[in-house]
This record gives sequence, structure tokens and C-alpha cells, in this order.
Amino acid sequence: MLLQMVNFITRPMVHHLFVISNAGLQEFIELGYKTKVSKIPLGFDSKLFFKDELKRNEKRKELGLSHETVIAYFGRMKFQKGIHILIEALAMLKGPFVEIYAGLF
Repeated sequence: MLLQMVNFITRPMVHHLFVISNAGLQEFIELGYKTKVSKIPLGFDSKLFFKDELKRNEKRKELGLSHETVIAYFGRMKFQKGIHILIEALAMLKGPFVEIYAGLF
């Protein structure tokens, strides 16, 4: 109820919203922002981020990893990011793997 009241008051003041996911887009459409919301997906620069087997193998050797599967998380270590779900899911996996977590708390 409170969200609906706030939305009713603030919606006329909003010129446009930008979201990064279909879920966010749908949420704001349902709140009545039909023509005031656009999705801009996250992207990356393929010139900066690309697969380099030589560097990959060098880094694996440096870290003492041979053929283990590596599962990495890079991001904020906040509950809202669902890191707890990742940790629970990893506990269910079978087989050898290495976990790497990097981010800010």
C-alpha cells in the first residue's frame, strides 16, 4: 500500500528510468511507467576481456591449479547479491573444484 502511494505521488515527476534486466523492466511497467522505462543491458569491451589461453595457463600454474575446475565470484559480498545461494549450491556439487571469492564486504 505504501509503495503504491509513493509511486502514485512520484511517478509524474519521473522523466525516464533505465534498468539492466527484463525483471526490472517488467517491474516498472507493472508500476505504471510503461513509456518511461528503457532496458540497457550490461555489456563488456571484448577488446579488454577475451580468452587468452597462454595467460590462463600461466596464472593457473602460478596459483598451483592443475586441472581443477575453478568457480569464481567477483562482486560485492552483500546478502542482496545472493552470494549465500552460490555458497549453498557449491556445497552440493560433487568433484574437485576450487572456489575463489573476490569483492568488497
